Amino acid sequence: MTEKLQFDSDLHFQEYSKLCEQTFSVKRIKHSDIIFLTDKLKNNKLFKIRNLGHSVENRKINLISIGKGKTNILCWSQMHGNESTATMAVFDLFNFFSSSEHLELKNFLLENLTIHFIPMLNPDGAERFIRENALGIDLNRDALNLVSPESKILKNIIFELKPLIGFNLHDQKIYHCAGYSPNPATISFLAPAYNFEKDINDIRKKAMQLIGSVSQTLDKYIPASFAKYDDEFEPRAFGDNIMKWGTGTVLVESGGYKNDPEKQFVRKLNYIILLSSFYYLSTGEYENTSLNLYNQIPENRERLFDLKIKNVFLEKNEQKYLVDLGINRTELTRSSSVKSFYKGTLENVGDLSTFYGYEEFDASGFTLKEAKVSDSILPKTKNEQFELLRSGTMFVKDDNPEKITDNLINSYNCNIPSTEIISENPANFYLINKEKEIGYAVINGFLVDLSSDDVFVHNCIHF
Repeated sequence: MTEKLQFDSDLHFQEYSKLCEQTFSVKRIKHSDIIFLTDKLKNNKLFKIRNLGHSVENRKINLISIGKGKTNILCWSQMHGNESTATMAVFDLFNFFSSSEHLELKNFLLENLTIHFIPMLNPDGAERFIRENALGIDLNRDALNLVSPESKILKNIIFELKPLIGFNLHDQKIYHCAGYSPNPATISFLAPAYNFEKDINDIRKKAMQLIGSVSQTLDKYIPASFAKYDDEFEPRAFGDNIMKWGTGTVLVESGGYKNDPEKQFVRKLNYIILLSSFYYLSTGEYENTSLNLYNQIPENRERLFDLKIKNVFLEKNEQKYLVDLGINRTELTRSSSVKSFYKGTLENVGDLSTFYGYEEFDASGFTLKEAKVSDSILPKTKNEQFELLRSGTMFVKDDNPEKITDNLINSYNCNIPSTEIISENPANFYLINKEKEIGYAVINGFLVDLSSDDVFVHNCIHF
């Protein structure tokens, strides 16, 4: 009797750095990046590359296929242009299949499956790093009307290939928790419903079982840090309709992980999710998985902040009130850079005891103090900016402003910015101790210890 081939996820997790595609180190990926890598694959006989059509702005949308098995699998990524985590992982998988490592596993997968990839379904959105395509349409709500050429391409290839499983690869907001726990939902899953009754037929059951199998693998690397979406039926969505059209759909959403702003660790998890899924599909053993594993995955709940400050006094009309603060940072794009920049906002004030932060600070004994605004011109040197910060000033004038700056202090050039400490205002204020000395500053949503001589501010912003 032939010994069954085993899948050692730990080995692949450890060896990932040898195979990951080095072209990518940040999540802002453009069409030219993947076309360059796709062209390199043309010299490898393992891969078949086919042009499925073009986007609104005439960018190529390619299908990259590998394997000779009877079972078709389809993976599509970057349906939303600013959701690129899985795109990076797809090219990591291409390196895996191209390498001379793990030949037994690769041969096994490619004998049993034919795996098809659309690495970037929305190249026009990727160019702008926005969710929608060049028409301003969310492709994931265009499954019925099929207004966009990108949507037609996806539906056509689904009907042509009739894949057993389709992997719908996305990114989600980083502020979701796994259930009511403090853990971020680093990965979220869904086997979408195909009707309002949320019925479970054999097709949907297989998707649920596959997710249940993969969740056991994932639990080794992010224990209790994955979740699932609510399965309310959305009649316009691709995932729900693809399930209705006969393909078991597995939604994979890449969320947040602490100190991973460019999602390079979450990318690695996508690599393991897809590789382990291909193994389970090749063996068929996922069909023995109890639905309880899927049902026990907690639901996504939006209960996270980038920064939570707790037990701080807010002073109004000479009265003090003990509150918590929740601060989030909106990612901004600078056309000349692939780096991430942020605008910090005070999202919530009050009792946030049921919420959590990627970063938490216990401000017991501290009182909030509004920042001062100066009409003096922005100092050129970091030392001068630092001295202004320590004196209580957080805004100065700038005659030649950039929206995003590399300074230690915020700036403005027209309207005087609001410094009131209130929900939905920019997050810029001080924390003072019992002796009324400034100890900390929150600058554009980032907590900064002003007692240090080596102050780092991620990025200030111009108002």
